[in-house]
Formats: sequence, C-alpha cells, structure tokens
Amino acid sequence: MKPYVDNLSLAASEIGPPGPKFLDWIARRGISRAATRFIGHMWVKDADAAVGAISLMPESAIMSQADEEPRWLTAGFLVIGSCGNGDMVAIDVLGVPGSVWFMSHGELWGDDSADPRRFSVQVASDLAELVVRAWDIDSFPLDCDHARELNGG
Repeated sequence: MKPYVDNLSLAASEIGPPGPKFLDWIARRGISRAATRFIGHMWVKDADAAVGAISLMPESAIMSQADEEPRWLTAGFLVIGSCGNGDMVAIDVLGVPGSVWFMSHGELWGDDSADPRRFSVQVASDLAELVVRAWDIDSFPLDCDHARELNGG
C-alpha cells in the first residue's frame, strides 16, 4: 500500500482516507471492497490530481459524475478521472474488480446504445499499478486509442 500512497501524494496537494459520505455512497451502490480496495484506503481530497498525463477526480466529483451519468456505473465502471483528450479513467466494479480502464469518450458520448466495455481498454490491474506507471508518460498510454495501439490493436 505504501507505493500507492507515496505515488498518489506526489500528484495531489491533499490526500487522505475517504470521508464517510463517500464510503456510504459506495456502499449504497453495492460497489465491492475488492473494486475499491485502494480508493477506499486513501484518495484525492481537494482538487483534481495530475498523475502523469491523467487527471484523478476528488471524491465529490466522482459521486457527481456517477450520479449525472449512471450508465457508466450500470456498465460496471466507476469513473475516477480523465485522460488529456477527455477519455475517461475508470475502475472496473463488475468484470475484473479493481482493474483500471480507459473509456473512449469519442465512441461513447452521444451514443447511449454504445456498449462501454466494447469501447474501453484495461490499462492497469489496479490503482496502485496505475499511479506508479502513469508517471512514465513515454511508456504508459495517454488515452484509449494509444492504449489500443500499445496492446496491438
């Protein structure tokens, strides 16, 4: 857990354990502890945190975004940030709980029938891997299309 906390603290002016409102919000949505292992331990508290080329949202923005766009959570993704081009960064809460994915905004916005899983790519096994690898902007994908290229397709 220490490398996760150390790398997260490099990105944000304030990190800390999640507040009770956020934990209650997660529980009311039936999101598993496996999916929120890291975010449930320590998270961004005040404003978006830049980790390499991605931005991670604070608790309040995660809750607002999920309540405004419930289709992502229904599809099994908790959006926690964004790439520089607007692609969403999300934690998988259904398929591979806790894994981190980039979701293509260009293919998903404006098409409510589009399957989010079809237009997403896994970029990290969990948040700890994400906050370590994302600092290396020369080898870590910058967005969903770049992640597809790096994965061979």
